[in-house]
Amino acid sequence: MFGILPGPVCWNRGTQMAGLIEDEAGHAPSRGFAGGYHLETIPLGFAVFGAVMMPGPWGKEYARDIEKYTHFAGMWICGEDLPQAKNRITRDTAKKGKFRLAFPHVHYDDHASMTSGCAITRLLKAARSTSRWAQRKSTRRRHSPRATTWAVAALSERPEDGVCNKWGQSHEIPNLFISDGSQFSTSAAPNPTLTIVALTIRQADYIADQMAKRAI
Repeated sequence: MFGILPGPVCWNRGTQMAGLIEDEAGHAPSRGFAGGYHLETIPLGFAVFGAVMMPGPWGKEYARDIEKYTHFAGMWICGEDLPQAKNRITRDTAKKGKFRLAFPHVHYDDHASMTSGCAITRLLKAARSTSRWAQRKSTRRRHSPRATTWAVAALSERPEDGVCNKWGQSHEIPNLFISDGSQFSTSAAPNPTLTIVALTIRQADYIADQMAKRAI
């Protein structure tokens, strides 16, 4: 979401992306949604800003706003995408590729508790800016770039609910371990690197113990 501030921002002079508000990353359903989110500043070069963030036909309205480029501030919200049983990857056996493998069929729907841009709207208004979505009346205002991630090898207690157990060990293949972010049960909101490292160290200790006992 973008806002036009009263004074020049010159976002090309500062950090290109930075976490701004992290205290909402905890799990607190009393706020009206589950999971968490954090806010980040996001400046863009002029070419990307014009081509991607504000799509649509050129005209007086578009040109008028572009003239205020130096006053733009940008923010995005990283929300936690919760798992749903209906979100899944299945095989389309009716279609096969050149290697005779079935095509993957991906079904995805937003979770009802996915956070919206209301937090950014309030923040930009507090900075006396004009929200891009609130200002533009065309269909372009509803366009938002999105990147959605969700687990494809999620941890689960039961084999029917996921791919691997709490150690990242496959339910079906005992000597197969998954150590990356695909084992997460949700997409999470903050950056996941340290969580992946922690799970991998924990997993390595478990593997060493199981190998010493000749269990795997």
